[in-house]
Amino acid sequence: MALTADALETISSMVEQASEGRMVQTMGALFTYLEDKQLMWRQRVSPRFVHCHPANRDGYGLNAMDCHSLLRDISACGWNWAQIDAMACEVPGSGPSHDSVLEFNVAQQLGSGGLLPTVEPHTIKLASLSCSHTNMALRLILAEMAHECDSLCLNGRLNLERVRQHDAQLYEASQSGLQWRVISADVMQAVPKLASLVQEAMNAGGQLQRREHELQLARRILNTWREVSAGRTDPVAFAEIRDRVLRSKPPCAPCLPHMYGFLMKWGGGPSGSAMVETESVIKQFGSSTERSLGPDFWDAIGASGPADCKRMCSANLLQPVLHAEGIMQEMRALASTAVNKEAIMQEHGVVLTKKWESHRVTGDEVSTAASSSGQSAGPAPLGCRRMRHYDASGKPAHPDELLLEYGFKVGDWACRKADKVVAVITAAKPDGSIIISINDGLINGSARVSIKSFAAGEWVKHTPKARPQELANHWEHGCLNHPDFQAAVFRGKVMLELDWLIREHKEVPKSLKVVLKPSKAVVSICAFQEGQLVLVPATTRVEVKEGSRGHSAANIPLGKRPDGEKLLWSLAPVTSVPKDSKQGLLDTFWFVQATNDAEAANMAISPDLDGKELATPPGNVTIPLMKNTVSITPGTTLTVFRPKSEKLVELAEILPEAPPKKRKVGKQNGDL
Repeated sequence: MALTADALETISSMVEQASEGRMVQTMGALFTYLEDKQLMWRQRVSPRFVHCHPANRDGYGLNAMDCHSLLRDISACGWNWAQIDAMACEVPGSGPSHDSVLEFNVAQQLGSGGLLPTVEPHTIKLASLSCSHTNMALRLILAEMAHECDSLCLNGRLNLERVRQHDAQLYEASQSGLQWRVISADVMQAVPKLASLVQEAMNAGGQLQRREHELQLARRILNTWREVSAGRTDPVAFAEIRDRVLRSKPPCAPCLPHMYGFLMKWGGGPSGSAMVETESVIKQFGSSTERSLGPDFWDAIGASGPADCKRMCSANLLQPVLHAEGIMQEMRALASTAVNKEAIMQEHGVVLTKKWESHRVTGDEVSTAASSSGQSAGPAPLGCRRMRHYDASGKPAHPDELLLEYGFKVGDWACRKADKVVAVITAAKPDGSIIISINDGLINGSARVSIKSFAAGEWVKHTPKARPQELANHWEHGCLNHPDFQAAVFRGKVMLELDWLIREHKEVPKSLKVVLKPSKAVVSICAFQEGQLVLVPATTRVEVKEGSRGHSAANIPLGKRPDGEKLLWSLAPVTSVPKDSKQGLLDTFWFVQATNDAEAANMAISPDLDGKELATPPGNVTIPLMKNTVSITPGTTLTVFRPKSEKLVELAEILPEAPPKKRKVGKQNGDL
């Protein structure tokens, strides 16, 4: 349903009420209003088509570690549909809304260190405002990501068959998706403020989900401060944002005053750059919900001591501060261009979780984990290459791994950029040579090239063109031999025959009266001699059903196909009573009362084609007609004989039970 001006005014008013107080109550009423106006509906959607809304958790979004942790919890406790209350909004196929959702989710995936699946632009249909971690847990299963839960994994990766064996309902959820309450894209675009209020209301409701954590609260503080301070020159007081930040009743509410003080000093300015970098690290290597720093920590790192106050009051402070900031900005720019930050951060994240044994062993584990975290085939990033192993002679123990470093593997097609020679990589040798197979005119068969040419970028991956495939005896599969074409021809012949019969007997209905209530009936107005009254089963619907199911009792059989498909053809009634200016569709044939008493009937349908075989290919069509079997006088109600179909019910056999055998007792000692 389109968003009207009245509906928009009502929605905006309720959103303002929710912003001022009683958020959960007002948002509940708003959801009911949206459903009544068909601006919100319920829909089951596959997890791969649902992504995280940029306003989810106040812009913090998903934590990759929390998604894997939630999946472990579900594996241990079992899937329960009753605990799911999923809310999302519709995303247009293109435009700014689609682009913002795409950019937000791509950034989250790139910052997850390979823990989250990739995002395809064409899969963005809904943006989740609640149950985002739950939906991502299901996406992890579909993408078969690396995971630590042995009961769901095979060779260290999630496996659909293992999930099905462990928890059938979890498997079903991963295939069919969650039941979402979906808000129309028109509403979200007209009221941008609605997204943040919806996710706050869902968090405040206390559903089973990842609870609000301190980093989410910090993100909300910065977002609220930017919103309140927009267009103002005077400072924003803490009291102005306190109530708005605490509307969802987060469990870390005692941290708010100290967190606010810290963010105003060290958060990274209006953009919150320091908090953004902190989030990127925690999303890869830490859990947001399983650990709380507490108010004492935030108080300590945000406090200003006597020395700080003294330095702030010193004379000529501005110039040294600006000079120091300039040096830090210059150093940051140099480090960003010269050092692969992502690779070093991944290495440190792996090292900190390893028990140190030796430089060689630890280094090998770090490089192996970092190089295997990529989602696509290609050269390993700088600082993340797998350590090479050499044998006693100094040659590579696994020459295939050298090839993998440059983005190739045995079996790949490669093309040399200089002369466009195309070859297939067949083997990698320990001496540093690559065996290729060429069929390029001048060179045919096996050849040997140096792996240095791959390292120098002389070769690129190649996708061979598909060869033309010839279809033999294609004329045998033409329309004339296809049952669907024959069925279409048969339908056409039926309609042509009906058209001729209807025109031939078009004056007959004018001699009859049709009664709708209290029961359908056809009453004769004129007199008819035996066989003079002819009714045609006029309809627009030709039905075909499997022989095992049979046709409906009201249908008129036309026969069955003689091939192995065992399909029954029949004419089905189509009746539409005229209303106002809408034209109806009525035929007296379908209003004649049926009776299973042959003597009471004055009409009969012939010929009876039930079970008769149709010609192949379709020939002439026979349409059963209804004719009067006796003379009809004016005022006579027409009745047609239709035999009563009796379904045989197979009853279970009743077997008499034999009486229990009596045990014979002989005389005992002392008996007479």
